[in-house]
Amino acid sequence: MITARVEFLQNKVVTNLSEPPMKLHERLQSIGVLTPQDMILLDNSRTLRVHLYPDNYHGEQLLELVDRKADSLGTVNKLCYSINRMDSRDRDKFFKNLSEGQYYTLSEAQHDVSKIQEHRRMRSRRKERSFEL
Repeated sequence: MITARVEFLQNKVVTNLSEPPMKLHERLQSIGVLTPQDMILLDNSRTLRVHLYPDNYHGEQLLELVDRKADSLGTVNKLCYSINRMDSRDRDKFFKNLSEGQYYTLSEAQHDVSKIQEHRRMRSRRKERSFEL
């Protein structure tokens, strides 16, 4: 979906933001970044620069929602990781909503992803209970 290139002083790391947040944390630490990813804004300070690149059309759509002054690297990572973990039918539904312009911010998109995932869990629990009876 989205690849991030993070530059800190003379060090660089490239990572896929669909990976777990802990992987991103480890990669940032490997180049000397101790700041939590939720506090790394995308507006590119002097010593810490973040560049985001779409890997596909869906990545391009997600990047349109990014507010570089307000959103953090952790926010983008959490959304990409959450989408990556979704059931394929739910992911298709999410990207359909995204294509139709139903989201204006990353937080709106993340809220909907969480809602879709919770709905899927509730349906799974209902099915499990019906099998028990």
